[in-house]
Amino acid sequence: MMNFKSGCLRFISVTLICCIAVPGRAAGFDLPATDRLLAMSDAWSTPLMKGVRFNPADPLNLEFVFDAAHQRTISKEEVKKLVEYFLAGLTVPEEDLWVNLSPYESDRITTDAMAVTDMGVDMLGQDYILKQLSSSLTYPETEAGREYWNLKSEISDQEFNKIWIVPDRAQMYEEGTAGYVVSATLKAMTERDYVAQRIENGESITDQTASDAVTSVLLPRINAELNSGKNFATLRQIHHSLLLAMWFKAKFRE
Repeated sequence: MMNFKSGCLRFISVTLICCIAVPGRAAGFDLPATDRLLAMSDAWSTPLMKGVRFNPADPLNLEFVFDAAHQRTISKEEVKKLVEYFLAGLTVPEEDLWVNLSPYESDRITTDAMAVTDMGVDMLGQDYILKQLSSSLTYPETEAGREYWNLKSEISDQEFNKIWIVPDRAQMYEEGTAGYVVSATLKAMTERDYVAQRIENGESITDQTASDAVTSVLLPRINAELNSGKNFATLRQIHHSLLLAMWFKAKFRE
């Protein structure tokens, strides 16, 4: 489940006249088969939206700044995708920025607002990757799987080990009517920790439990993949675009 409630770099700027509308990109999946083990990937840099600037006299005339990562340039298709994530962040209420592929909650996959955006579709694809990677890491014939099952002293149907992905830390820089993402990371959490966090925020929720096998074996590997691996490159793109969309909304209100 995912929740977004809350060398030389090569930068490219694009100026667009933006209409606030539902994105229209034809999203598609290139996902691993359900019966295939998903391995940890090598470090992978991907194009990101790094900044946005607007003119107060014409605030919907936006200038975006992109980091082309290891590429010499960034394609129009990639720019379009990142801008659409940004626009979705403007139109979808913050409390609706989540998806959930739990087989036990088929009536709670995502919100209506997210369901009509390509960002929502792409986040569901990334949640599928999360499930596939978590399952692969517990396969008993792998190194991680052996470590996991050695730590797991007993198996219980009552043990609830759902893993959430949430924003971790973000550092932003503001200069006038321009905002830039300096750094941003994501974090995997157990259901137990996520519930505790929500209770601390004033929500009343039944507590769940998670084993040491999850916290010591799965989470460190998933966190490494989240913030540098190829499997979650799309999620990092969404995260950066959403941070800038939220900054723009707050600044635009002023």
